[in-house]
Amino acid sequence: MTSICTAGRLLREKEAALYLGCSRDFLRHGRCYGHLAGRTPTPKFRKIGRNVFYEITDLDAWIEGSPRLRHTAEAERYL
Repeated sequence: MTSICTAGRLLREKEAALYLGCSRDFLRHGRCYGHLAGRTPTPKFRKIGRNVFYEITDLDAWIEGSPRLRHTAEAERYL
């Protein structure tokens, strides 16, 4: 099966997790609970049928929108 990633636009959940360096569970939980207070929102996604896809441009924008920290103590400001 050819990966949809070869089109250069959409990534499946597993590929998006590898691209971001996070777990698939992080993305799954974010889709369900990312809107709640105290939760880290995850990148925008597309649902086509039962399949979930992420656009590379949305993943890159999510990374750029994340705060840059010098040490973990700064992270407390964003919780």
